[in-house]
Amino acid sequence: MVRPSYVLGGRGMEVVYDDESMTEYMNAAVGVTPDRPILIDRFLNHALECEADAISDGSHAFVPAVMEHIELAGIHSGDSACIIPSVHIPAENVETIKEYTRKIAEEMHVKGLMNMQYAIENGKVFVLEANPRASRTVPLVSKVCNIRMVPLATDIITSELTGRPSPIAGLKEQVIPNYGVKEAVFPFNMFPEVDPILGPEMRSTGEVLGLSRSYGEAFFKAQEAVQSRLPLEGTVLISVNKKDKDEVVGVAKQSGERRFSDRGDRGHLQPDHGGRRSRHEGEETLRRPSQRGRYDHQRRFRPDHQFPRGQGQRA
Repeated sequence: MVRPSYVLGGRGMEVVYDDESMTEYMNAAVGVTPDRPILIDRFLNHALECEADAISDGSHAFVPAVMEHIELAGIHSGDSACIIPSVHIPAENVETIKEYTRKIAEEMHVKGLMNMQYAIENGKVFVLEANPRASRTVPLVSKVCNIRMVPLATDIITSELTGRPSPIAGLKEQVIPNYGVKEAVFPFNMFPEVDPILGPEMRSTGEVLGLSRSYGEAFFKAQEAVQSRLPLEGTVLISVNKKDKDEVVGVAKQSGERRFSDRGDRGHLQPDHGGRRSRHEGEETLRRPSQRGRYDHQRRFRPDHQFPRGQGQRA
């Protein structure tokens, strides 16, 4: 993972896999000086990303829930869909994340709100970011977990003026009755020539929340809210890089689609009824067999876990 030393919204960040890509990145980099270097980190491959918001009074912190990103690490947190509370993160990892968040908030003497971002690779929890500020996820966590995070943080920040005691001691973990799924809203339908591939740079312009006692239904509601139609039947087009062939088989089976064959020449799984290839702006794509379209759902997999997003498709 290469990036400028200071970025907002992931601007200028890229996942680099070989020397040629690194050379291209460095040649395109602008304003690089000893005071503004390029930072290089090891990319956590196939890692589950998650985050936690906390309320802290400088000495103690409370973490309402851990949010699980649906996209793997490598997608900007503002562009990732996420589930609150987490569904697939092992309980021991959830406890580790909450413990790390509390300890870091207390060590940094944060007063107010704080956001922590993590990634789990091969069962090990890595700290990605510690942000001693309010995050865009605070309203979502407050809604799903039924906790008034902003007023509580305000009480802590203004305690020297008001004399009110810290509310942290009275906050206890509670059963969260509903799942919440946050989904990002993208402007790709307004810019049809823009490649809807996500990565470390943030591209969303808004977000919505779906609530339900079932996390599957909550996800469905979130997709309806962003006007991304999820077909219940039809034909699925899956395009996959060679590195991800082993994993995509399970996805194809889950889709209930059995009419796939491995062409093997470009690392794509192709429908038996004959998808056609075309060149568009230097990128090889799969064209719909007819102008009216026979694919009801499209999935593309990239080795860097960058997923296409936009109206009518979801990775």
